[in-house]
Amino acid sequence: MTFSHDLKQIKSNYQFKLRTILDFINEIDIYIEKNLNEIKEAGLPSDPETTSEGKKLRDFFNEALDENNDKKGEGKFKVTSPALSKFILVFIKKMKYSQFLNEMTLSYLIACQEAMFKDYLQSILMNNTNCLKSGKDKISYDDILGFDSMDELVKSIVKKTVDSIGYGSTEDISKYYLEKFNIEFKDFRGWKIIVESSLRRNLVIHNKSLANDSYCRRFSEFSVDDKIDISGEYIKGVAENLIEFNEFCLFTISQKFRIET
Repeated sequence: MTFSHDLKQIKSNYQFKLRTILDFINEIDIYIEKNLNEIKEAGLPSDPETTSEGKKLRDFFNEALDENNDKKGEGKFKVTSPALSKFILVFIKKMKYSQFLNEMTLSYLIACQEAMFKDYLQSILMNNTNCLKSGKDKISYDDILGFDSMDELVKSIVKKTVDSIGYGSTEDISKYYLEKFNIEFKDFRGWKIIVESSLRRNLVIHNKSLANDSYCRRFSEFSVDDKIDISGEYIKGVAENLIEFNEFCLFTISQKFRIET
């Protein structure tokens, strides 16, 4: 397999995966919107209890969302109407489904991103073994003699290199590409989105979706312990950005190594 074919195969593979994720997001949005519309269209019974509590609930939420209200969190509201209780529970359930799906989808998108970095790097090193020369890593005669062929030895060295780089942050990986191949990922117009979405994924997995000091230093619009919401629109933006980044990788690597793709 030629270097050119290898790169095109990687690009095609991730374009398919990312497009599939984007289609999934759009279909889920349509499904949730349809269900919410059905709830709205079904309406609520017009009995006095439900009507009265519905108005009180509306006023309660309006006060809670009012930025000028100094008494947020002081009021309480108890729902006794069975119909209104069911309506609220169904609505919250749909919102929770959306939240869970968005968080899981973000995690999968960043996993694809990390795998993409590694696959392109592996292709570069396998097809340009001179790039493995660094003077830093040494291999013993015993290790060399443990391989049946030079190809197996090279594959082992490449895998070890790719794995070690792949465990780093997006910025660590970017630094490696720049220092090793003079490929500047920061030239990609959506690079900030890649960095931010990677950090946000980490917050979802490791910090209950709460902003930490490290995240806030990078993105000043948030404060420590702010809840970082993940909307469907945000997920779409991340997916679309990765689709563009995949194309950027193919174009930039091809230019760097002067190959036609």
